Amino acid sequence: MATKLLSILKLADHYAFQLFDGATSIFASRPAPLDAALLEQIDQLGSLLNGLIDERQPRPRRAGEVDPLASLCRVLYAQVLPTEIRRGLEALAPGAALNIATNDPALPWDLLHDGEDHLALRYTVARSLLTNRPPQSPSPVVAPSWSALLIGNPTGDLPSAAEEIEQVARLIEATPGAAMARILMRMRATKDAVCQHLAGGAYRLIHYAGHAHIDQGAPERSGLLLATREVLTVGEIRECVGGRPFVF
Repeated sequence: MATKLLSILKLADHYAFQLFDGATSIFASRPAPLDAALLEQIDQLGSLLNGLIDERQPRPRRAGEVDPLASLCRVLYAQVLPTEIRRGLEALAPGAALNIATNDPALPWDLLHDGEDHLALRYTVARSLLTNRPPQSPSPVVAPSWSALLIGNPTGDLPSAAEEIEQVARLIEATPGAAMARILMRMRATKDAVCQHLAGGAYRLIHYAGHAHIDQGAPERSGLLLATREVLTVGEIRECVGGRPFVF
């Protein structure tokens, strides 16, 4: 099955669209920049996606509840893509190979929703970035030399803790020699899981963002509050931690 190409070029005063299947092409355009209402909807989409990332484990949706992501992506599909391009896409068979090539990656084109599904789920989608810059030689691959364990918001009542973990993870990813951080968020930060990771001695850095439990009557029972409000006591931490990580 031939791959279909959806080319989306943002030019000075308009977007140029081309849907090409190897034999025929569909051309269309729309004004650019997008109007204020559309830009606001794109901002809402970005905020919604960031919120879903923060959740890590999305809550189950109740029967009859509207999916806000699908709803917003349906609106953008109808308002951003020209009619001719929408008709061409809807004529493709489900699962068809589709390469979306654009010089405007700010809008997640593959998430647009045609009323049945997101493009990325309806078709087999690849994305390509169009740029005027010549390709650069790849940098030599350096094997990671250290890793980090991030434990965040185990009790689920500290939204700012999720943001903190995301910020720390981004800093780690930007640090040379660092492997991708292992993240235990919300209900995944159980006492058993945390102890298992601590005991392995694989982490040079450990960060906890959550509640501390203080037991005035029995200080030895004080410690970190984990999922299901289990307490990892100071003594248990001493017993569990392998290696000599930096903990903060």
